[in-house]
Amino acid sequence: VKLLEGSAGANGAESSRGTSALFDSAPVPAELVVLSAADLPHYAYNEQLRQYTLRSPSDLAYFGTADDKALMFRERYLAIKDRLLRNEQFAPRSDTILSVNHESHAFELTTIDSLLGSPERTVCVLGMIAQFEEGEYYLEDPTGAIPLQLENTELTTGMFTENSFVLAEGGVEDGIFHASGLGLPPAETREETRRAHPRVDFLGTGTSSSSKDDFSRKCEDLV
Repeated sequence: VKLLEGSAGANGAESSRGTSALFDSAPVPAELVVLSAADLPHYAYNEQLRQYTLRSPSDLAYFGTADDKALMFRERYLAIKDRLLRNEQFAPRSDTILSVNHESHAFELTTIDSLLGSPERTVCVLGMIAQFEEGEYYLEDPTGAIPLQLENTELTTGMFTENSFVLAEGGVEDGIFHASGLGLPPAETREETRRAHPRVDFLGTGTSSSSKDDFSRKCEDLV
């Protein structure tokens, strides 16, 4: 303690002034923008239109209800699914009874409400890990929930927690989904997201991706 008190004397004051001056004089890049979380626009994914729509600020609140929590998970599911279906490994042919093609490494999604109609069939499901009862895990999506059996399940790299969205491969037996494999949805690059939604200003900075691309092209023409 004495050592720390001694170092916080005159030398400490000089160090503090020097650090402050360093930050005061440091140039701030024009590309660096600090945004308030309260001012960020809230976009909701419209599954019918397959695009994002801006929600009214009057619909938002700092202290949400139970319905707001359910809506949050639903919107997260739809956003992940939108990104997932742009991946070349997933064929968006239908959201009903689909399977896994191991020869071509193609995965076709199915929803939970259609699982009971596909016994003894290996399927791939995008869902959220939920724990409705102590020690009892379920796989849930907007169409329903099913008990999840994780014994002898192969996991890919990643952290799997409650309320995380996963890709579960397996089949249904006696009303329980036996997962043979569990993985996290693949990510996509920033450029791929911008190409898919070029006119959505996710951060509310006043410029869409398309206008930024136009500006970049004009700068390249000047060089």
